[in-house]
Amino acid sequence: MRLCRPIIYFFLQSVCDLALGNSKVLREQGILDQFTKVSNKRCIEICNGDIKCVWSSYNHMLKLCKIFGFNDARVNTEPAEFVYQKSTELLESDKNTLVDCDTNSISGGTSEACTARHCGEPKGYDGTEILGNMYRVGSKVRYNCVDGTDYKISICEQSGQWSDVSISCRCKKPQVSSSAGFILHRFNETHIQGQLSCSEGLGLLFYNQIFCQISNGQWTGIHDENACVNITTWFKIYDYSAGCDEHILSGWNKVNSNHPCVYRHSKVDHWYNISQVKFDVVINNTSVAFIILNGTGSDNYSWFSHERLIESSWPGLTSSSTVDSFNIKGKNSFRRRWFVAESSSSGESGLCDDKVWVTVTWSGDQFICIPNMPSTAEETVILYSNASAASSMRDMLLADSIRVSIKVNE
Repeated sequence: MRLCRPIIYFFLQSVCDLALGNSKVLREQGILDQFTKVSNKRCIEICNGDIKCVWSSYNHMLKLCKIFGFNDARVNTEPAEFVYQKSTELLESDKNTLVDCDTNSISGGTSEACTARHCGEPKGYDGTEILGNMYRVGSKVRYNCVDGTDYKISICEQSGQWSDVSISCRCKKPQVSSSAGFILHRFNETHIQGQLSCSEGLGLLFYNQIFCQISNGQWTGIHDENACVNITTWFKIYDYSAGCDEHILSGWNKVNSNHPCVYRHSKVDHWYNISQVKFDVVINNTSVAFIILNGTGSDNYSWFSHERLIESSWPGLTSSSTVDSFNIKGKNSFRRRWFVAESSSSGESGLCDDKVWVTVTWSGDQFICIPNMPSTAEETVILYSNASAASSMRDMLLADSIRVSIKVNE
């Protein structure tokens, strides 16, 4: 039975030409052969059995199998069509035999003339994907810009080298950490998606997906910092020094790169893929007290809570300890931030008797309670307990800074 009938001629015209053996169409479209009434599995077997076949496409609705040579290597996106590509690996027997050599006798010795059989792996070009996997001399591969803006053909030459191509894609690979793998995908008609991955033992610091606008080649979602960090080491994201005139919560909430007493990494604003968080009290660049917390599923405020406590340098501060306050914003209206206390007063009377592990406050605050404290109202002080348990506000010591570090998931 003929596949073509007049009533559907225009809809299936090109398919009918193929099914009826129109050799001109076969040549123009680079199709090696076509088969009807076969299964998808059989279509793949046919391609694998033909050394010239690089791609096969199978239309489920028509049960039509087409096999392609390298000249027409492409991914089809037509409805009901399945595209199969052969493995890009060379045969093991070919990998060690890239040249054929003949030895000839000449006056005074011998001469060995070698002819290349294969080219090596074709080099990559920025923003492209390579279509084709036959590396013998005379074979071709096609470089397609993932964004669809250009394509070029490279030929495996007699020298055993691929011919150079000049191709320019709008969406080129962005500047990311050398430790990050990077794959481009067509996301939609207007954007290309870049997917980042990290080597074993490293974790992503930011989202693993970024996007390029095809019309102008501009990427969004890229951060200048390293994309991948070691999952076993602490990565510092925040440092706040005593004596700073920057408001305590402002230092955590916003970037002020010109302020000498605050270091704030953009990771504070992109709080995800975090396994643990460490809070350090620092003197002379050395941690004198610390708290380690569970960062999984937290945000940039909720991580600092008693419910997430894993470990502390204070023996009296554990996950089962009695804790009255444990949060960044503090308690009530009293000016104490990063406030971790065993007990704290609800009114002004008795504040100096509060039992506290650590807090950051203002040096001019009348409730600091430490004798002979300078009263410079706009400068901050960092107070901590040097005992194994929480100390009263009268007995707390001064520290130089607080530091926040994170570990990320692999």
